[in-house]
Amino acid sequence: IVSNKVGLMISVVPIEYFDVDDATLLKRKIMSTDGKGKAGGDIYVGTHIQVFKDHNYIPDVLLNINIKTASGTNLEATRYTDSPGYAFDLSFGKDIMFTSNLLMSIRIYGTSGFYVFQTHRTDFLQNDAYSYGLGFDLNFNTFQFKNALGGYRGYIGDGDRPTVFRSTIATNFDSMLNYEVRLQQGIGDGVYTALRCGVNLDLGYLKKHFIKEN
Repeated sequence: IVSNKVGLMISVVPIEYFDVDDATLLKRKIMSTDGKGKAGGDIYVGTHIQVFKDHNYIPDVLLNINIKTASGTNLEATRYTDSPGYAFDLSFGKDIMFTSNLLMSIRIYGTSGFYVFQTHRTDFLQNDAYSYGLGFDLNFNTFQFKNALGGYRGYIGDGDRPTVFRSTIATNFDSMLNYEVRLQQGIGDGVYTALRCGVNLDLGYLKKHFIKEN
């Protein structure tokens, strides 16, 4: 929206197909479905405001304001919640530069914020949680090694205190295509383990190398 100061992010899972086993149905107390089907995801809208950037001694500081719309479907299967949510956080990061030909820099970063979401309980209509995160990136010539720990902690205590650790290796070639592999391990209420392989497409590379500006 404003160059290098304010940005807008919109994300959504358009459609999701799922197949949940009997043990998970029992744990989530799902009685009205066999655990199979499809659902439309929530729409997230976020505003990112750069408070400080590229100062010699002050870390980069970013204010994030995020809203979840009530657009999710298949509430009875606990895929999404048909209710709004809000999240506010302040993130910081600082680069430590090196003269080595192998390791270019290390970026240390963290975040702390407030996460509010509606429940479908009669005793607690809303859950308020604080969010947190810490991580560091090792930036080499042709690849990055990223490690981050983060989550949130609600006050109800019914599985609302997940923490996840993510470790990612991503290439950094001067190319339109780059690749990454990420391992995610849940801790506490975040009990899932996930492995993700991805391809990143840089459309700016086309403009830089193949499209001549007037």
